[in-house]
Amino acid sequence: MPKPRFTLDTPAICDDPVCLESLRACGSVLASVLNSASRRVAAGLSPVELSDFVEQELIRAGATPILRGFHTAGSPVFPAAAAVSVNEIAVNGVPMDCPFAKGDVLTIDAACELNGAVCDAAVSVCVDGGGDRSEEIVVAARSVLRAAMEAIRPGFQLSGIAAAASIEAERHGFELADECVAHGTGRALHQPPAVFLDRVEPADARIAPGMVLAVEPVVVERGGGRLRTLADGWSRASSGRSAYEERTVVVTEKDWIELTPLASVGW
Repeated sequence: MPKPRFTLDTPAICDDPVCLESLRACGSVLASVLNSASRRVAAGLSPVELSDFVEQELIRAGATPILRGFHTAGSPVFPAAAAVSVNEIAVNGVPMDCPFAKGDVLTIDAACELNGAVCDAAVSVCVDGGGDRSEEIVVAARSVLRAAMEAIRPGFQLSGIAAAASIEAERHGFELADECVAHGTGRALHQPPAVFLDRVEPADARIAPGMVLAVEPVVVERGGGRLRTLADGWSRASSGRSAYEERTVVVTEKDWIELTPLASVGW
């Protein structure tokens, strides 16, 4: 199996049927494992146990979990195969032993490589049904993801993805965290371009056929958009609850193909 790659400086472009088939296979495995993980969530289960399950199932399917061992300049190595972000931990949650309680909101985020193709996805869950406010933020996260994905059209500016997500979050009474809204993937976990609320790298970049994008708008309660990094060097915390969903897509001549078809959004 190819050695997992975390970061590449070149955009991932999928422009042939063989590449698309490889990405579909990778995305299908990741989606299946995350769907199974989301169904296991219950009070008493711990984030560590959930992350371990994701790792075991990805390996069983022949894929390589690539969050474990990921690091950036100045960061420690990420210690698990899945990030599990609970309540005020908005993103990059390092799995802990503290068990889930009824009403918790959590996001399971994982990435894998299969035969050289890389996909990245996340799903949000309310523990044991949660309550009204817990359900509201998860519903908002799914709706915001859909709005962001519907803004993906060849020739449109990448910044439109962030704008659409932000408008939809406001419509639900929430806001977006000041984090990456979308990034390139496909051959490595992180590739150009990077789409943030206030900028796109490179500036004024446009969506093009063949682009492989991981779309991940992070929804937080109002006033919580500025996140802080906790002592573990990874977990990014808000002042209130948070949730997000993420999908990997490949841009076509007209719109996009979803590569990680998770059941939660129900499209």
